[in-house]
Formats: sequence, C-alpha cells, structure tokens
Amino acid sequence: MHKIFPNAQIIVNRFHIVQLYSRALDQVRISCLKKINDKHSRLYKALDTSISTLHKNLNYIKNSCTMS
Repeated sequence: MHKIFPNAQIIVNRFHIVQLYSRALDQVRISCLKKINDKHSRLYKALDTSISTLHKNLNYIKNSCTMS
C-alpha cells in the first residue's frame, strides 16, 4: 500500500479490532469443537453455545468504546 499511497496514514479503528478478535476466537472455538468426538458432551455443548455469549459481550465492548 505504501508504494501506491506513500503519504497515507495507517489508521486502526475499534470496530476492526473487535472484528479480528471475534474471528480469531471463532477459529479457535471451531477447531476445538472439531477435536471433540462426543458431540453430546458438556464441553462440546458449552463451546457450541458460547458463541452467542461471546458476540453479545463483544457487542457490549464495541458499544462501550463508541460511547466514550
């Protein structure tokens, strides 16, 4: 990018940081789910349903950052 736009400033915003964090957590969670053989185990169910909780918490963090 610097070759095309040599004077451009690199800007990082909270939305994209939260988005990257969320995607990374999803990847780890899904890879763990794939390693669990017993689909009816407590661990599998906890990891499987935890995604909605994670997204709710990330949305809260995202909204809190924009309000301040």
